[in-house]
Amino acid sequence: AREPGLTVGDTLVAVTSLSFDIAALELFLPLMAGAKVVLASRDEARDARLLAGLLEKHAASVMQSTPATWRMLLDSGWPAGAQRV
Repeated sequence: AREPGLTVGDTLVAVTSLSFDIAALELFLPLMAGAKVVLASRDEARDARLLAGLLEKHAASVMQSTPATWRMLLDSGWPAGAQRV
């Protein structure tokens, strides 16, 4: 929690499938730091427009994802690409 710098003020959007082992880190680490966790649905995690809407709706400050997901967001014209997420 110290290295990524998660705090009570952070909101993490979780896009990792719960069957993948990194999901435990994605869920429990923010909660242990007092941050908020928002679970993306499968549809939201695969659709740039829906995912961008989720990030904006919850004012997400953190998202751990694959390069392909980041590329999907950037290719869609996601305006928050230069922000810390």
